[in-house]
Amino acid sequence: MNGEDDLLLSTSEPNRAWRFDLVLPMFLRPRATLARIVGNQHATWRTPLFLIMLAAVGNAVVAGSIKAAAAAAGQITFPPGFEFYTPEQQAQFQQAATATNNTTFNYLLPALGAAIGVLFVWFLVGLSMHLLQTLLGGRGTSRATLNIAAWSFLPMLLRYGVQIVVMLTSD
Repeated sequence: MNGEDDLLLSTSEPNRAWRFDLVLPMFLRPRATLARIVGNQHATWRTPLFLIMLAAVGNAVVAGSIKAAAAAAGQITFPPGFEFYTPEQQAQFQQAATATNNTTFNYLLPALGAAIGVLFVWFLVGLSMHLLQTLLGGRGTSRATLNIAAWSFLPMLLRYGVQIVVMLTSD
């Protein structure tokens, strides 16, 4: 038996919803890990989606804290052509900018949007892949396709991590 055969899931392995044991191998040996995931008959998409959603929410919270600090310092981003607005329109814009500088608009809504965005993109990509596979004569299940779509999004975890580190360490 070679090393790749050892990585395949056995049919006697219990159905575990959380597969954190596959995260590091997905980065180190993606081909063997994806073969292991494809061979699994159970839904294993929860773990990568949870980690990616956690990173996306963290990214939104860090960006919200930067936005809140900029708004507290009086830095408002004005739209193009703001100088041509009437004084009433300028006052309305500045009032709206100050009214939306709260926890809901800085943290809660962006975090919720990031989490829903991750789920929406995963579901859209997974079902599109399954439709294309079916149209081309494939016999795979939608569960297997959604598993592959979720695990293939795992590099986004690194992207969000780098973005968070850069936002925290730079001005």
